[in-house]
Amino acid sequence: MAGLRWLGAAADGRPMLTRAIFAATILVVAAVLARAVYVAILSGRAEARRIARGERGAADTVDAWRAAQAEAAAGRYTEAAHLLYRALLETIARHEQLRLHPSKTVGDYVRELRSRRSAAFSPFREFARAYEHVVYGSGTADRQRYERLHALAAPLVTRAAGAAEPRR
Repeated sequence: MAGLRWLGAAADGRPMLTRAIFAATILVVAAVLARAVYVAILSGRAEARRIARGERGAADTVDAWRAAQAEAAAGRYTEAAHLLYRALLETIARHEQLRLHPSKTVGDYVRELRSRRSAAFSPFREFARAYEHVVYGSGTADRQRYERLHALAAPLVTRAAGAAEPRR
């Protein structure tokens, strides 16, 4: 505050200095506003990239879960299995504060849950074993494998998401 009084006293009676201080103040305010707009634009781009990578928010877990049901009903069990995995990961990430990343494997998430001593560790590990057989073993899921994955994922997704189990 004392600095502002000194500045005001120094500019008193000097119109050029008063105008310079006024112009500098406007430039500082403009720079702060420009920075705020720039950050908002970058945040929007980051959100767009997140969506493009397939990362979704809490409300979308139910969508992935329902999409899995729809894919299974249409007989596309492999696609349905992948959607179950996504719904399960989104749920666990939200409740366990796991950071999802495209380079992480199913085993990476299992190890992370084990190191955190998470209650989700054992059920997720069982799901992971069955899911890895679909992904790396046969490469496809049939109805029986899908139903096994669904049965393993359902308690975690429905309990954590607070959603009722969707009908099959």
